Amino acid sequence: MKKILIMDDSEAMRTQLSEMLRELIKDPVQIHEASDGISGIKAAIELVPDLIFMDIVLPYLSGYAASVRLKNIPGLKDTKIVGMTSDVAMDSRGKVLSWCDDFLPKPIEKKGLAEILDHHLHRDVASRRSRDGSRASSLKRVTVEIVHQLEEQVGELTRVNQKLEKQTGVIRHLYRETKTAKRRLKRLNQLRADFTDLLSHEVKTPLTAVTGYAECLRIQAGDRFTEEEADMLDKIMAGSQRISLLINEISRLNQLKFKLRSGHSVLVSDVLEKVVKDRDPFIRDKSLKVKIKCEPGLVVFLDGSYLIEMVDHVIKNAIIFNIPGGKVNIACRRVKEDVEIEIKDNGIGIDPTYLNDVYNPLTQLVDIEHYHSHPLRGLGMGLTVCREMARNVGGSMVVSSDGSGMGAVVRIHVPIGKDQL
Repeated sequence: MKKILIMDDSEAMRTQLSEMLRELIKDPVQIHEASDGISGIKAAIELVPDLIFMDIVLPYLSGYAASVRLKNIPGLKDTKIVGMTSDVAMDSRGKVLSWCDDFLPKPIEKKGLAEILDHHLHRDVASRRSRDGSRASSLKRVTVEIVHQLEEQVGELTRVNQKLEKQTGVIRHLYRETKTAKRRLKRLNQLRADFTDLLSHEVKTPLTAVTGYAECLRIQAGDRFTEEEADMLDKIMAGSQRISLLINEISRLNQLKFKLRSGHSVLVSDVLEKVVKDRDPFIRDKSLKVKIKCEPGLVVFLDGSYLIEMVDHVIKNAIIFNIPGGKVNIACRRVKEDVEIEIKDNGIGIDPTYLNDVYNPLTQLVDIEHYHSHPLRGLGMGLTVCREMARNVGGSMVVSSDGSGMGAVVRIHVPIGKDQL
């Protein structure tokens, strides 16, 4: 079976020539294509074709240079090369025939193509033309042209290299600036952490005194307080407790910069069941229907109490912001190298406009009366803390909602346990 290689950077020309060849050659034939000189040479070495149709103007390596290279490859010395160009001037034709075995002008006509096929495929080798003499006389001219092409390519590569050197200098400068900014950011973050710890300590000290004296007043005064005075004392103690809780939450958020992985793994389904069990009184108080559906055997390489705290923040919200008799569906599944924990409720939902605000600390996007009426009410820190806890172990948390009254969905991703990888 004859093998033909077409080297042309125009896909349309390759397709047209392939169709014409299949029409003119009645015997079985293999036709291969290449879009540039370099890939064409590689294809020729692998295929050892009987005939090569080569466009003289090729990217990377011209048809002249490709012809010289092909004629100096031992296994391809007998392969005939037909040079193709739209420049049909005698000088151009002569240059093509210097190193190619035949010339085919563009646009290609079927008659001219048939004559070339008849001459190079259908006749014996002895009857084919030899152009060795003309090649020898034109070698110098073709070599000079190839050298000029190489000089142009070297010049272009030099310009590209100079441009890359400038860009490399800019990248190095940006890298140094980034390292400096990173050090400053680390320092500022440490200052923030130190300030938070100091603030927590300084607030807790007088707060403890306020709470303690209020408790003493309650014990010592007993029934001597009027109803109004007793109510004011209750508000003082409730406010003190709330400030104390806020300080604890801020301190907890401040501590989440530390990695809390441990040498122990925890079963995700056990964590979910424990959190739901601990919140059961509040679930029954609102007549909520809670379902847990978890893929068996999912383990995360994480401290169990850490995962419990993370999930509890979200489940608590699903209880607080749900409607009486509402539903909470909890699911966990493996997603690539993570465990995805999904907590979905059909409660009061979130306006999509404000979804990005739910991650901000001390933010509540709900009806205040509804929120403060619930015994589990927090401080607007739950989702903030949960997301930071997830990020701290290489995971993530995303909140979504279709709108007010449409419920909310929270998806927590935590890297899977190392024993399952």
